[in-house]
Amino acid sequence: MHKRETFKIVLITLGVLAVIVINAIIFTKDEPDILDIPQTVEAKKPVPDFSVYSDVKEKKKLFLIIYGPR
Repeated sequence: MHKRETFKIVLITLGVLAVIVINAIIFTKDEPDILDIPQTVEAKKPVPDFSVYSDVKEKKKLFLIIYGPR
């Protein structure tokens, strides 16, 4: 009787392991590689140099004209 119980425990353990492995294979998604670097889009216009403006109000006004909501 002892051999039969051991055999059942081994079968149940193998069954549980099989279910875990199958679920791991099915539900594991292909993640994108972290090292993939997306290509950047080139700027259509040159970026202005805001450091040439000493007046902060003028600098803000120019910034909002260029990059503000459209």
